[in-house]
Amino acid sequence: MTKAQKQKLRERAQAIINSKSYDEDTRKSIAHMLETSDPELAEFVRRAERGEVIADWTTPAYEARTRELLAQTPADHLAALLAHPDTPEVLRQNMRDALREFQNTLDLAALYQAPQTIRLSFELYEREQQARQQKGGTR
Repeated sequence: MTKAQKQKLRERAQAIINSKSYDEDTRKSIAHMLETSDPELAEFVRRAERGEVIADWTTPAYEARTRELLAQTPADHLAALLAHPDTPEVLRQNMRDALREFQNTLDLAALYQAPQTIRLSFELYEREQQARQQKGGTR
């Protein structure tokens, strides 16, 4: 790689790090790779620019975040997801409905279907996001 190519790669990586259109994991991972002169930086910059989420499992920040997440209960995770401002309303409503089923029934079949409802909600949301990305190129 020439000096000019290395500079262009650094600029592309810095653009990802500074852009709020990329998720936090991707920005932190690219920053860590840039700081440590990771030989795979070019590949991961290309992947991030294509819209992939990049997660670096080796960064101290990720390790601390993992410890924090492991200390939380599933109820904590659901409460955080329901309260998060970026959670789409359709997901919130489907999760509330599924949780209401847990609360209001002793029917085991209904209890087993609630997680499927939540999973299907996420799948539908992901499909909608992919369709939007294909149409408009948004992240």
